[in-house]
Amino acid sequence: MDFGLSFFGFVLYPVYLVAVALGAWIVRRVTDASESPNWSRAVWVLTAVVALFPLLEELYIASRFAHHCKDDGVWLPHVLEADGYFSTSQRGSTPVTDTRLSDEFGKAKLGKFNFREYPSDSVPGKIAHVRRREDGGYEMLLLDEPRARYEYRFEYQRGVVDYKIRMIQDAIIDRQTGKPAATDTRYLRYPAFLDALWMKFFGIRGSRCEGPVGYGALFGFAFTATRKQK
Repeated sequence: MDFGLSFFGFVLYPVYLVAVALGAWIVRRVTDASESPNWSRAVWVLTAVVALFPLLEELYIASRFAHHCKDDGVWLPHVLEADGYFSTSQRGSTPVTDTRLSDEFGKAKLGKFNFREYPSDSVPGKIAHVRRREDGGYEMLLLDEPRARYEYRFEYQRGVVDYKIRMIQDAIIDRQTGKPAATDTRYLRYPAFLDALWMKFFGIRGSRCEGPVGYGALFGFAFTATRKQK
């Protein structure tokens, strides 16, 4: 577990303590706490809790983040063999009819695969099916539904899973079973109170678990492309 308070957070902490002490002094003066021993003790206890809050908050976030990071990364029981895939996350404008494509466009779209499918922005309800032809050229067909077995879903699941901790999960769905065949889970933590005071001015939103797998890595090595014509 890494205590995640930054250098600037530690610099701000003494300033925060001075503000808390000043606030406690004002409360005691305004309420005349010296006249009531019980109230005086309550003020001091409350002051101690407020003074320790930034450290306790950071300790809690760091411990929970370390726990969730155990599940961070790629789950891939076995490499998936596929000659193409379908993705609702990768959209694009398409011709309104079936058409041949330039080699440059086809290679950019397919990469190592024989075909790729995605929803057409130009023809609502249609699926663009970009494929490699038997003669080595490329073409795009418009289909009513995808033919690929596997579907790549960017941010298949996302949401807050703990205090200031969010989970984002990409997935490859087996369309025959409707279940994930592989997932890439990323946990992100947001800064605690002291760090949030300065990070927001620099657009820093948080950090993610450390590991060898990078953002969007699932798609890169989950598939083994085949050359079966689809």
